[in-house]
Amino acid sequence: MKLSLETGDERWRVPVDTAYAASVIDDDGVIQTGHQETVAVDNSGEVRWRRDLHSRAAAAVAADGDIYVSAGALHELNAETGETTWQAHLPSEGTAAPVVTDEDVLVATGDVCVFRREAGGILGPNRERWQNSAVHAAAYSSPVIASGRVFVVGPMGLIALESEVNELDRYVPFIRRF
Repeated sequence: MKLSLETGDERWRVPVDTAYAASVIDDDGVIQTGHQETVAVDNSGEVRWRRDLHSRAAAAVAADGDIYVSAGALHELNAETGETTWQAHLPSEGTAAPVVTDEDVLVATGDVCVFRREAGGILGPNRERWQNSAVHAAAYSSPVIASGRVFVVGPMGLIALESEVNELDRYVPFIRRF
């Protein structure tokens, strides 16, 4: 739904299958996730595309317009068509929106998974940068990045994951509890 800033009157409304997470904005309009579908709407209220990802979903948009949706798997969607351009298996279903940086996409689904946004095309290396299963991150709370750390909420409270590069040039997360 879009409301007028001046009057609060409804400007347009697009139905979504049980809206589930907060809407996100891209250059062309709004992305809304639902219980089964993800819908992109332009600024005038016209549907750009609809996708049934067969799961509850939450979305994030990168500064360059790439759309990432956590819906049973992590999907990278084409902003114009909604088609999946890449996807990764997630260890379990999460309902938290992914967090997107210039280089990575972070997802909390119990595990914390970090994927490279670019990996040199379809024949490039695996996009998974690291995964941590030990923290039991809350699948309903998005990670937060601050001060060079990834913060997640888990059963032990707030947890900070820091990463170091090992001798194989792989990022290795380690845990610091607060």
